[in-house]
Amino acid sequence: MGRKVSLAYIHAMQKRKMTVEGLMELNEENKVAVSHVVGTKDCNLRYTFARRKLVVVEPVYDFKDRAWAVAVSRSFDSGDAMRGSYEAKNRKLELEWSRTFTDKGSFKISASFMKKDQEIIPKIMAESTWSCNL
Repeated sequence: MGRKVSLAYIHAMQKRKMTVEGLMELNEENKVAVSHVVGTKDCNLRYTFARRKLVVVEPVYDFKDRAWAVAVSRSFDSGDAMRGSYEAKNRKLELEWSRTFTDKGSFKISASFMKKDQEIIPKIMAESTWSCNL
């Protein structure tokens, strides 16, 4: 049908775990992927929509936990990137901003908020890398 299909079989002998993964590209902007651990109910279905590779939307459904998650990311010509995600299973919201410089390195600032019982647990993190020539 003119569509790209990828299949992978992963056998982790020490963990006694077999995973089958499949990916089908509907077109340049739309992909559907499935991952299943053989012999279990562990199965994920992921849809990826990438608009001109600048905006990416990825909803995921986990059949084992009957829970969904969604991630949205946006890249900018300036080297900035923003990403937000939400996991319904853990009631977790994550936000991230990163910038990459061609000569200096990069940095990333991220925050996550997880709701446990009636309490919201915040987590804030900053990372930086430097690039230098010796």
